[in-house]
Amino acid sequence: MKWITPVASFVLALSLAGCADKEEVKNPPEKAPAEGKEANGGYTFTSFDLDVDLEGTNDAIDVSYEKDKNGTEASYMNKDQNKRLNGDDAMKELDEIFASFVFNESTPDDEVLKTVEEAFDVPADAKSVEVEIDYAGGAEKEYRR
Repeated sequence: MKWITPVASFVLALSLAGCADKEEVKNPPEKAPAEGKEANGGYTFTSFDLDVDLEGTNDAIDVSYEKDKNGTEASYMNKDQNKRLNGDDAMKELDEIFASFVFNESTPDDEVLKTVEEAFDVPADAKSVEVEIDYAGGAEKEYRR
């Protein structure tokens, strides 16, 4: 009976580690700044999360990107487009979108939301749109509609 707890803990640890590895980006774009560093002509942020709910479909669009000193993780899901990308596959598609972003922490909230919604083809009738961004300069902002 004493061996059940250590074995269960080990199995749980392995399964959680496996989830994180799926989103790990092996070849991140050089223009993405690491957490705590200023942008260098590329992305203005180190973390980006987008969650879009449609009428009858929660998490219709779900984007997660994070770069820190330990590496980069990315995922991109769009249920309407049957898109479920992780790691390098997600990063390849996200890089094309992120490279078009010209906003920063000083940009008006409505302009950031409009830019993100257009880039990810968010329907105008979306029930909710939530964007969380950690900017390279240290500012953390949330945008909602």
